[in-house]
Amino acid sequence: MHSRNIAYLPAVDQVRGFAALWILFYHSYQLLGSRLRTGEPFRKETMWERDAGPLLAPLVEGHTAVALFMVLSGFIFTWGAIGQRIDYLRFIGNRFLRIYPLYLVLLMVALAARPRAFELDVVLAMLLPFADFVRPGTGPLTGMSWAIGVEFQFYLLFPLLFALARDNPARLIAGWIACAVLLRLLAVGLGGSAYHVSYWHLAGRIDQFLLGMAAAFWLAQARPEPRRCVLLLCMAVPMSVALLHAFHRGGGLPVSAPWKTIWPAIEGAMWALCIAGWIGLRGAGQRWPARVLQWVGTRSFSIYLLHYPLVQLLAAHPGLWWAPTGEWRTDALLTSACVVLPLSLLLSSLTWSAIEKPFLSLRRSYLTPLDGPPSPLTAHPNTASVARAP
Repeated sequence: MHSRNIAYLPAVDQVRGFAALWILFYHSYQLLGSRLRTGEPFRKETMWERDAGPLLAPLVEGHTAVALFMVLSGFIFTWGAIGQRIDYLRFIGNRFLRIYPLYLVLLMVALAARPRAFELDVVLAMLLPFADFVRPGTGPLTGMSWAIGVEFQFYLLFPLLFALARDNPARLIAGWIACAVLLRLLAVGLGGSAYHVSYWHLAGRIDQFLLGMAAAFWLAQARPEPRRCVLLLCMAVPMSVALLHAFHRGGGLPVSAPWKTIWPAIEGAMWALCIAGWIGLRGAGQRWPARVLQWVGTRSFSIYLLHYPLVQLLAAHPGLWWAPTGEWRTDALLTSACVVLPLSLLLSSLTWSAIEKPFLSLRRSYLTPLDGPPSPLTAHPNTASVARAP
């Protein structure tokens, strides 16, 4: 997505598009698949698949696309800020303009549809943003609000984290991640839920943002040749599939076990490697599939917020499903591809153009150069031919 602060990287929007499609198919497969298989609403505690093979496990555990988004957030902000000084208030103002317009519209519509769900403390928590600590009764329109809360909590911390890590990123980021893992272990040892602390809150997700930052520092400093990035991808992608399968065989998302306190770091590391490899490829992804992903990535925030209520709507109306084969997995994927995806793209294109884009035009520059050598961002060969957005 074009920005006043960061040189446009098509590969970033391609990753965003891939992650948005992944989370869409994950929710569609789970929620529609449950209806097709049992006729009942999906409940992860009792209906989670436990025996998916290595190729199906990434779909069953498609929640990992959220981690991919969070690693990418840490990466892109760091990538743009290397060699620069961040104006904190302008940075937060830009983040507000990026996140809140569509989020507030959905929240207000959800409250209007369910006025009895209005509780002042819950609404304030969702606005501040601490939506990951409440379970509002506003329904599917705000189903993804918890992740918005976690993202914005990281935004509040990022300028400070970046300023501290700028001169010695490897040591500090490794130390922060080690502290996060140990504190999660301590919390679980005191009776906390490993599932909740590792998945739903910044206490678990901070590893992934930090690893995205680490990937940006490494890519800017190492400036690897494209062939090294190809080798990195050839290693990272199969490793990620294998790790997701191992996670799935260990019980998957619903299981709350002490080993999950370290999973956010593992998950973040595998996506950091994939992102560094893909973005490090100079001029990669110029064919039409990459351009499609790039188009989807521009609208990924709308897709992320809106696909879930659309899936819930379709799951409640069997007449809208497409089930020609009678095999629930196949029919769930067909309905996802032929019904959920087109509707999500159509609605997201509208909200992108009418709600998101006008507010994005109000963003201001928040970066000023530091004294000293030029930013690796402007000198990096991967971005030398990319024009900065006006």
